[in-house]
Amino acid sequence: MKIKNSEFISSNLDYRKCPKTKESEIALIGRSNVGKSSLINSVLKKKSITKVSNKPGKTKFINHFLINKKWYLVDLPGYGWSKVDKKEKSKIKKIIKEYILYRKNLSCIYLLIDSKIDIQKIDIKFINWLILKNIYFAIVLTKSEKNINESKEKIENFKKIFKYHNLCPDFLITSSHKKIGINEVLKHIGKLI
Repeated sequence: MKIKNSEFISSNLDYRKCPKTKESEIALIGRSNVGKSSLINSVLKKKSITKVSNKPGKTKFINHFLINKKWYLVDLPGYGWSKVDKKEKSKIKKIIKEYILYRKNLSCIYLLIDSKIDIQKIDIKFINWLILKNIYFAIVLTKSEKNINESKEKIENFKKIFKYHNLCPDFLITSSHKKIGINEVLKHIGKLI
């Protein structure tokens, strides 16, 4: 799939205020500072359609980007940032859950996991919730520029765990910095929409 054009459409705190459309949506989510903004910029081939920050927890809204005037890429708030107070965490959790559960044109969740560290308990908890709610998802390992082989090894370990539970989500290895796996992400999206 080629990205011919992309435009920011809206930011919302409530899924009911998101664009009224039947077009497919691919949503990205992951722990804060996992590399969501960098991946979005790489996939859309734009330097700063989303702001990249070293400060975790920058995305607090449901952000819609219309791609090729045919489908939406959706940037969801990150989860798991420990420096956010309970009230703010609860608000972000509600925004995420309601969007995922009630957005009818959601085709897939791309769950981003930082390849430089082990999968965290909060990621496993989120995966279990997606499985429980029967939400289609794929796992995207980010920041793999220095450790492709290690990322492949992690995927094999994931596959063993998922196979044990009779699941087989798709896995993608990416590095926004080195542009690794970006074409594979686009091909995967092409199949979904």
